[in-house]
Amino acid sequence: SEYGEMKNTSAKSLEFLLLAGIPIAVGLVFFAFPVVGLLFGLAQYAQSALLVQIFSAGMLIVYIDFVLGGTVVAIDKQKAWAVVAFIAIFVNVGLNYFLIPHFQSSMGDGGIGAAIATDLTELFVMLSAVWLLPKELFTKQLSGAVGKAIAAGILMGFVIVGMRQIGIPWIIQAIFGTATYTLALLLFRVFD
Repeated sequence: SEYGEMKNTSAKSLEFLLLAGIPIAVGLVFFAFPVVGLLFGLAQYAQSALLVQIFSAGMLIVYIDFVLGGTVVAIDKQKAWAVVAFIAIFVNVGLNYFLIPHFQSSMGDGGIGAAIATDLTELFVMLSAVWLLPKELFTKQLSGAVGKAIAAGILMGFVIVGMRQIGIPWIIQAIFGTATYTLALLLFRVFD
């Protein structure tokens, strides 16, 4: 097909970034507080750990946006992509306008609103890229790999929560969570 080589390259790039990004995002959600505590101390930096947790979801979306954005440009839709980027500015500014004051007054930290606005803006960019790209770029194989990676990430989360409930130290949780994720990918036959 017209997009054969690009479809394969984009799909493999998305698969790789998701397979690597999901355990990082899950790890940041569960271990932001202990890592920040270890590196900087929670007495002064506990609020930044919460922001790390919020940004972890957005980080995964940014990975996806890199690949999808490059693919949009590769199929010669730079003008449409520039329009998306321009609209994203207003989406971000608008979300910040409402969310920063809301979280400042309700939780004492406008940074939470800014982090959520950033994540939502990246989600807008990702959905726009999906809308701009030919649907044939999104194959059943890619969808299957994404679904399996998400399932493996959920299993990783369950293992971490289970270990946390019985009081196992966080570093051991991280090791076993990562091992669970990797084993699940192998069992789900994500790699060809």
